[in-house]
Amino acid sequence: MDMRSLRAARAEKVELAKALVEAAETEGRSMTADEKKKFEEHMGEAESLGERVASAERLRETEAAMDARMAPRGHSGRLGAAADEFRSMLRGETRAMSTSTGADGGYAVPLQIAQFVTTQVKELSPVRRVARVVQTETQDYRALLSVRGEGSGWVTEEATRTTTDSPQLIAIEPKSAELYAYPKVSAHVIDDASFDVERFLSDHVATEFAYQEGAAFVNGDAVAGKPRGFLQYTTSTDDDDTRSTSELQHVVTGVSGGLSPDSLIDTLYALSPSYRTGPGVAWMMASNTIASVRKLKDGEGNYLWRDGFGDQPASLLGFPVVEANDMPAVSNGNTPIAFGNWQRGYLIAERVGMRMVRDDVTAPGFVKFYFARRIGGCVYDPNAIKLLKVST
Repeated sequence: MDMRSLRAARAEKVELAKALVEAAETEGRSMTADEKKKFEEHMGEAESLGERVASAERLRETEAAMDARMAPRGHSGRLGAAADEFRSMLRGETRAMSTSTGADGGYAVPLQIAQFVTTQVKELSPVRRVARVVQTETQDYRALLSVRGEGSGWVTEEATRTTTDSPQLIAIEPKSAELYAYPKVSAHVIDDASFDVERFLSDHVATEFAYQEGAAFVNGDAVAGKPRGFLQYTTSTDDDDTRSTSELQHVVTGVSGGLSPDSLIDTLYALSPSYRTGPGVAWMMASNTIASVRKLKDGEGNYLWRDGFGDQPASLLGFPVVEANDMPAVSNGNTPIAFGNWQRGYLIAERVGMRMVRDDVTAPGFVKFYFARRIGGCVYDPNAIKLLKVST
């Protein structure tokens, strides 16, 4: 199967699983044993297809990198022939690899260029570096989260088995909206034979995408399809067993307008042990908050902060720190620090590919480029993210 067929097959399996859940919800009942079995089969096949998609994408990226290294002289950097092809698109000389052209004149950016931008965004966007990222081709992504597992218990050989609770599933749908960058470049620069495509993309497109993403994934208000940032959810001090599934848990510092070592420890251990393992477990805070945290000491005068050595990042209480300057400052009532398993806690869904519209008319002497891609984001598992709130 080609990549498109694999993704279509995976989407079909997810839809079949979703139909089983929705049928039971519509009829006001739990899924039957047969429906549960079919649900697990569909989801298992979807996960298997997802792994094949990931493997195929990795292979394609490797082949593209090899092609770039073997490209003849004159081709640009890592992007090789794709850079020359894209330069022609920027100059308006060709529509290149486009398979469809919209009424607005937009056309698809070559895959290798789009992947290059995505890589740059990942390096610059704090939340994207640690969150769960999924890709879809034709529609908004929808995932199912179990908020209560199936009941179980102990029983002797001849004792009566009572019916146990069925799992409760809720749908997580990070609605996507269009994220765009709109750089303006001198026509002479574009025509220059030494025009650096990679720098153009990094400086004008990827940087702007990363800036907008970074703000939205933290504080996005979900208006007009914008991602819903994790700080836009209601919070309470209730633990995972008693809190609403639409709320996040916060821990208070106990210090008016400031931080305390004990509150950091409380925040860490508010996260269930099962969430404190695996990839994506990290603290998240702004630079000015890091400066305050670095000064905190335990009861014996030892700093809580540990500087990194070599490739190892700096750590706080044994876990790495992600610097995200869209997090609020340390001030009364603010939540300047978050800790969690971001792979399980925050979901980013993006439409595969990127679109570009070229405008060399409205600004004489300059060429404006409208780059756009569709991205959504929301909290996936509320139990996986904990917030530290400054006392008032």
